[in-house]
Amino acid sequence: MNTLEKQLHNFSKSIENICCNISIRNDDYGPYILAFGLKDMHSFELRKVADHFALELWVGMNAEEEEVVAEQKFANIQDAFACAKNWLARDDV
Repeated sequence: MNTLEKQLHNFSKSIENICCNISIRNDDYGPYILAFGLKDMHSFELRKVADHFALELWVGMNAEEEEVVAEQKFANIQDAFACAKNWLARDDV
């Protein structure tokens, strides 16, 4: 496991209590996190792209209703983690 995968793994473990589903996946662009909040309303995808971390914030209960409401870029993975955690926490109220 490389450093990025370890960071993603550690972060996913730290937010399991505010997720109904979280996974670390791999595609042609590398590892990324896909997570869904407790009420399955707020979700995100976080991945490294070139020299930054890209975070897509989604809202919606199912694929037909789900939409990307924000796409953010972060130079620092810790800032991306904080934003992602705050997004999922919206389902915890």
